[in-house]
Amino acid sequence: MAILDCLAKGKDILISPAFSSLILPFVWLADISFSIYVILKVAYTEIDWIAYMQQTETFLNGTLDYDQLIGQTGPCVYPAGHVYVCSILYFLTDHGLNIFKAQCIFLGVYALSLGLIFNIYRKISKVPLFSILIM
Repeated sequence: MAILDCLAKGKDILISPAFSSLILPFVWLADISFSIYVILKVAYTEIDWIAYMQQTETFLNGTLDYDQLIGQTGPCVYPAGHVYVCSILYFLTDHGLNIFKAQCIFLGVYALSLGLIFNIYRKISKVPLFSILIM
């Protein structure tokens, strides 16, 4: 009977939104801790960062024609906001060369975004814990 009671309590914790507010800070902390671990221990994998910085450098050198914003993966396919954000990152990361600094900046933006989302979830008090855990 005790096992069934434990299972029922576990189900209540996962489904009831009341427990979410208590768990959210720990989920946030675990997520950010894992992200820090990945930055520190997992080898960097180049996907498009170099291309973004090449496109950004072309823009910063005065080219405004989108067809001419070209990097190693081809022309820029993102909206101008992407180029503006990359321009800021270009200067903050020593012309895109300091990958670690870029990863830390992205982690900060991610942590802030996740914190804001979790705070909204906490305030509405209607989000069950299981949905937070699968985010």
